[in-house]
Formats: sequence, C-alpha cells, structure tokens
Amino acid sequence: MESVSKNSSILIVEDEERARIDTQSLLSKHYERVLSAGSAKEALELYYAHKPDIFIVDIFLPDMNGIDLIKAIRRHFPKACVVVISGTGSVDLLAEAIELNIDRFIKKPFDPSAFLEVIRSLEARILLERENIHQQKILGEYKKAIDVSNIVSITDKRGVIKYANDMFCRISGYSREELVGQKHNIIRHPEMEDAIFKEMWQQITSKQVWKGVVKNRAKDGSTYIVDSVIVPIVDEYGHIEEYIAIRHDLTELMQKNAIIKRQSTDSLTGLENRIKLIEDIESSSSVVLCLINIDGFSDVNDVYGIEFGDRILALAAKRIVHSLPDRDYRPYRLGGDEFAILLSSAREDYMEVFKKAVESITLEPLLNEGQIVYLTARMGIAINEGRDSLSKASLAIKHAKEMRQGIIIYERHFDLESGYKSNILWANRLFRALGERRIKPFFQPILNLKTGKIEKYEALVRMMDEEKGEVSPFYFLEIAKKTKQYHHITKIMVSEGIQKALESGKEISINLSVEDLENPFTLEYIFGELERYGCGERIIFEITESEGVNNYEQVRNFIKHSKERFGCKIAIDDFGSGYSNFSNILELEIDFLKIDGSIVKNILEDPRSRALLDGITSLSHKLGIECVAEFVSTKEIMESLRESGVDFAQGYYVGKPSPELIPSKA
Repeated sequence: MESVSKNSSILIVEDEERARIDTQSLLSKHYERVLSAGSAKEALELYYAHKPDIFIVDIFLPDMNGIDLIKAIRRHFPKACVVVISGTGSVDLLAEAIELNIDRFIKKPFDPSAFLEVIRSLEARILLERENIHQQKILGEYKKAIDVSNIVSITDKRGVIKYANDMFCRISGYSREELVGQKHNIIRHPEMEDAIFKEMWQQITSKQVWKGVVKNRAKDGSTYIVDSVIVPIVDEYGHIEEYIAIRHDLTELMQKNAIIKRQSTDSLTGLENRIKLIEDIESSSSVVLCLINIDGFSDVNDVYGIEFGDRILALAAKRIVHSLPDRDYRPYRLGGDEFAILLSSAREDYMEVFKKAVESITLEPLLNEGQIVYLTARMGIAINEGRDSLSKASLAIKHAKEMRQGIIIYERHFDLESGYKSNILWANRLFRALGERRIKPFFQPILNLKTGKIEKYEALVRMMDEEKGEVSPFYFLEIAKKTKQYHHITKIMVSEGIQKALESGKEISINLSVEDLENPFTLEYIFGELERYGCGERIIFEITESEGVNNYEQVRNFIKHSKERFGCKIAIDDFGSGYSNFSNILELEIDFLKIDGSIVKNILEDPRSRALLDGITSLSHKLGIECVAEFVSTKEIMESLRESGVDFAQGYYVGKPSPELIPSKA
C-alpha cells in the first residue's frame, strides 16, 4: 500500500460540489493535508491561515474568477505553486493565466492517474526547492562559523587579495581597504625564505592543498605566527578560479610550546626524549613502538671517550631521522644508546621502515674526525600495547639479545616456550592456518552519514589461532610476504568478500596491496572471480595510499579494467598519511578517498587536522569523489564529520569488525 505523503499541503478551489468532493477524495488517499473551498473568499481565508504548498483553482468561480484569485495570492506569495483547472475557458483567460506564470493547466474532465502525476511532480519540485534553501542556509552558517573563528582571505589566481575577514584585519593591523587589492607579501616577514613560498605556489597551482606554519609581520612591525591551509578552488572544468586561505593564530601557543619543548627534548641529539615518548603513547589509542638498542656502545666510550661517543650518537640520530619516510614515524632518544620510533596509526610498511632505520646506522660506518666506528643494533617492537608499549618493547629487546636475533615483536603471552617470538614459528602457524582455512575476513560496517544507514562493509583479514583466538594482521602479514604466502591471503579475502556481497546485497571493500597489483596470478584470480559471479558493482577495491606506488600505469590499467569491465569501485586508503596528493589521485579514476585516522581522531582538538580534513573533503567533492573517515571512535567525532560534509564514517563507534554483517549501534 502506498504511503500517505506528509511533505506537502494542498488547497482545492472548486465551486462544483461533486467535482470538489471527488478531487479531495482522490488526493486524500495520497496526501495527509488536503483542504477545499467552494468560493474565492473561502479560499483566501484558508490560504492565509494554512499557507498550502499547492493551490488548485477552477478558472470560473461564483464570486471571483480564478485569474483574480491567483493575482491576489501572487501579490503576497509570488512563489506559490498554482494549478489551473477548467472545463471551458476563453483564449484570453488562458493567456492571462499563463502570464501569471501558473505551473500547470489541466482541462476537465481529467484522468485521475495523470492528475496525480502532475501533483507528484510539483511536490518533487517543492521539496527540491526546500532542500536548496536549507543547504544555502547551512552553507551560510558554515561560512559564518569559519569567518568568526579563523583568519580568512580569498585571492585571485595571481594572489591578489579579494576578501579579508575581520580577524585578518585585526591580527595584521591593516584595514580591509588596505588589504584588498594587495598581495600577501604586504604581511611577509623578512625572515621567511623565498623557497617556502616557491614550494607553496608550486603546490597550489598544481591544485594541491598547501599547509604550513608561516611567520608574518603586522602593520606596526610586530611578529605573529599562523598555521595556514591554502585550498585551490576550481570550476566545473577543473580550472583554478581562486584560492582560499584559512589560518589560525599560533603566536601564544608557539611561545608556550618553546618552553615545553625544552623540557621534553634531548639536548644531545635534538630528538624528543623519554618523557615526551611516554606522553605520546598515553595520548594515542593505537601505537606501534620500535626500540633500537645499540650493541656494546660502552666500548666506544671506553676506547674513544664520552665526548667522542656523544658525537657518534648524534650522527646515529641524524641517520635514523633521515631514514624515516614521513611525520607519522616519530623518533626519540631515550638516553644512553637507546632510541625509539613511534607510529601512532597502523601502516603495513612499518617493518620495512624500522629495518631501514637500523640499517642506516649499522650497514655503513660512522665517521668522526678520521675515526671509523662500526655499530650493530637490535629492535624490539610492541604493537597496540597501550600504556605498556614501552615496557613490552623493552622486554622484546631483552629476548632479542637472549636469542641473538635482530628483531623481536612482543606477544601478550611472551615466554621462552610460546614460540610467538620466532618468525619461523609464525610462518609455520600461518601455513597451518591457510591449510586449515583459519584465515577469515571480519567485516567492519561503513555508515552513510547522510542517510544514517550502513551501506558498505570493509573486509579485514584475521587469523583464527589455535591458542590465541582472533589474531590481528599486524602479526602475520609481514611474515606472509616474506614466505610468499601473501597472495593466498588475498585470494581468500577476494573470494569471501565476493560471496558476502552476493549473500547480503551490500557493497564490500577489499584491500589490495601494491604487491597484489604487481602479481599477474593474483590479478588473474581476481578478474576470474568477478567474471564468475558477476557482482563487480558491489565490490570496492581499496589501494593503500601509504604504500609506494612506482608503476602508476599498472595501477591505472587495473582500475580501468575493473571499473569498465566489471563495474567495480576504487578507494584510496589512508589518504593524508603518506606521499600522495591530489595530483597523484587525479591520475587514478577513483570513487572514494578514505581519510587516514591520524587526521580524523584529532579534528575536535587540533584546528590543523580539522582544516586539512575540510580541505580534503572540499576538493574531493569538486572532483566527484566521496570521502570515508576512518577511526571514528566517538559520537562527537562522527557528528563533527557529518557537519564537515564527509560522506561515510568507519570506526569502533560505528561498529567493530565481526565475522558477520552486523548493524551499527550508531
């Protein structure tokens, strides 16, 4: 049975009682609010009292013709939706009705079905106009919120200021008249290097978001520091129209941070110290911690002296820093010959990064004043151990020394008999798990923030271990790659993901690594399964942005074939965490950007994270790409994402991974 619409109200003006009753009866089956009047006077009283959305009027009425009634309504409600009905009528009256911009003219007698279609089309237009008005109001409120809480300016393509808000005028000391028509070098501080602005122009003219901290000079000569995000705005053809700059005053914060930094920085290497590492671990919900311990460094101090040893440690620190690919990896010196690297968001490349950091100080000798020093080192790694990460990584270092191994990953039930500390035993466990079909997908729901419905799920791999139960991929994916078993895991995830899509009718996201895209046998299997089951339109392939994509042509070919041949969709995972940018994304015809959790989790406290998220969302939508925010852990974060226009949310607040497709509690 068709539901009754509550969205629109209708007023029927008809002097023939039978026709009026029949028309009202017809419409009342489909619309909850239907009024009727037998005269123009009664119609006007009802119209002013109830403000109906659709006005249906007979052109001939006993006390006033329909044309005059429409004129009376148009004087006060120029956008009223008007339908004229008439059995007979002069050409002059019809022409006059058309001049009044009526919406429809229907001749009596009319077909009920055709009549209803006319009313439905008018209702659809009314609802669309309401939504447009609502969206315009929201956009206005967003603009107002940004304008009152940020330093905002808009420039043309040449960088000439077109708009400066009150906060910009207040902090710079210039009036709006003094700023508009000038370039931003009116506030440039002489200590700022040309290279910074050259890099900025290279990025924004390439349609990329630029962000950075800038020192400016106010009109009175004083210095102020801002955190800037500059977003290029493009038209429907992809041409840059203007640039919007959003800034936050960091002057007071920077002064406070300078004091705090002195307390949390190692004076020898300039790296953050143990105190800061503990603070960062406690403020992160999920961390991977690597401790690096240099073997026998006391011998260097004994032979060459402590001063010489300190210089070697400073050189080792520089090499470690230079080996790290991006800011997600944070280096520390804990004291003596011990260093640490903290990763606060899970990434598949972490093991390779940690190895390169150790190799940077062990593969090549360190030189100082003609002296050559060869160092060796060990690593202890703790994954998702919370506040105990430092002690667990230290225990892993201890076991590495006892077992004379270079790398050990701490396990919860770590003891000499457990076997989990041995890569060989991990490889055997993985081999058995594959043979016994204990590699399983868990499905995490993805919430549509506009509809409030779960429309997609991401398939996440888990090992069902004999002793430990559900095991995270952090413990076995790296081993799978080294032992050439990784493609078997991908095949399981593709097969199970397709089956779940067939059973549920939901879209299922399946992760593919660069290694998968470079393996012809894996690709052959993927395309074969898609061909066999014919449900490609419900499959989303996620490609991790943080992995090094060297062969873009190969990736483009995969995306093109999977989209054109099978109707699949493509997502870029961990966007904002690594090397990629929008110029790389433009090379790949993608459907979704999954915004990295390191950005999402800080949007309520860190204005830079919020500005970066807003910039990514705005540009993505201009490119026709939908955004998925990962690591959504609280209701407050989810509501903030909804306000920012993010399309989808994924994280523990929405729903935890499960073997079955469970609905979200959100």
